[in-house]
Amino acid sequence: MTLPFLRWQIFETQDPNIESIGDVFDAEVLAMKAIGLTNVQNQSSGDVIGQGSDVFCAAGALRCGNTFSIIVIVTGNNGSSVTSTLNKLVKEIPKHLPNL
Repeated sequence: MTLPFLRWQIFETQDPNIESIGDVFDAEVLAMKAIGLTNVQNQSSGDVIGQGSDVFCAAGALRCGNTFSIIVIVTGNNGSSVTSTLNKLVKEIPKHLPNL
């Protein structure tokens, strides 16, 4: 299976109220479910994956002090679906972060 479209984005949030990187992973899971992705899983490595009808998504996070870098990757066969899903996730994840 060939997945010709891949888009990714990194964004940062700085909040001393986020207690752990686990809070970020939980927010990624909730955001994926909120936009309608299925088979959403928080992998043991801390990465979160999910899939839609024509996209596959992965998200991860890094922490340095109170700064969290969130990495979102979306791939699929349809460029507009990939871009749309990426934009939805980038807007949805911060809504699920605690204390923001």
